This record gives sequence, structure tokens and C-alpha cells, in this order.
Amino acid sequence: MENDVPADRHRALHLLLTESFPYTAEQFVHGRSWVGARPERRVTAWRGDRPVAHVGILRRFLRIGSRDQLVGEVGLVAVARGLQGTGVGRLLAEHVRERLTRLGVPFCYLNCQSSVLGYYQSVGRLRLEATATRHFEADDELTAVTTSAHPMILPVTARGRADWPAGPLIERDGTEL
Repeated sequence: MENDVPADRHRALHLLLTESFPYTAEQFVHGRSWVGARPERRVTAWRGDRPVAHVGILRRFLRIGSRDQLVGEVGLVAVARGLQGTGVGRLLAEHVRERLTRLGVPFCYLNCQSSVLGYYQSVGRLRLEATATRHFEADDELTAVTTSAHPMILPVTARGRADWPAGPLIERDGTEL
């Protein structure tokens, strides 16, 4: 549980995440292992005292049209550089799905850049075409912005993609994970 993560683990995760996200490394302030919304749950893999893979999970409601949709939002997905392409990411995705199933959320939700779209599709995530996400940035929580990232879902306890509400805009109403 997040309350039980000791400071030394946060520092180790901080190093993995700043290496994995160099373009936003300055946002991991004060040794934190999160940027915007803090994860409720994490799926991590360790080699000794060094984290080699990480995913943060946060349950939240997204607003799509007039409907509120409960999701398990996934973010801060990282695999150590030397282990990328070795199957660690696939195992990580399987463990995330198991965790989301235990949490009882209908859908997994994430936004990703084009450079990792293929990975997420290879582990079963479904791209939402012609859909944008609006949220607050971690460094400006007063101005909502629309992201150019690709929104993706994975039915977890939902029967399938058809259970996802239709709409061109996903309102996060908070900061991204």
C-alpha cells in the first residue's frame, strides 16, 4: 500500500522514473516517485535494492459526455533501459491486469505517446480513436489542457469495449498520474 512505501524505496523509484522520463525529470521534485496525482497502488519489480520496472495505479472517475466512468488509471510505466525488449514489460502488464481485477474496476485507462503505442497494443490495450483527454498539468493545476497523447483502455470487469461510453472528450478533472 502507498502509505507503507518507505522513503528509501521512494528514492530508488525516483531514480528509475527520472531515468525513464528525462523530459519531465524536473517534475519529480524532492525525491518523489510521482509527479501529478499520487498512485494508490504500484506494481514494481526489483533486482535486489534496485527497481527495474514500475507502474502506478489510481482509481478515479472520468467524465465522458454526461457519464462518469470508473477506471483504474495507469501511469508512470517504466522498465529499466537494459531490460526493455526482454519481456519484462509484458509481465508487468499482466501483473497490472491482475491488480486491476482485484480492485474491481471496469476499465484500465491510460494515455501514451506514439513512441509506445505499439507496446500497449501488443499487451491488449485498445486505442480510442478521435478522442482527446482534458486534464490539469502537475505544474499548473489552475488551467485545464487537452493532451495530444493517445487514450487507451482495457476492459477489466466490463464485458467489453462496447461498455465504454462514447464521446470525443475525456474529462479527467484532475492531474494525470
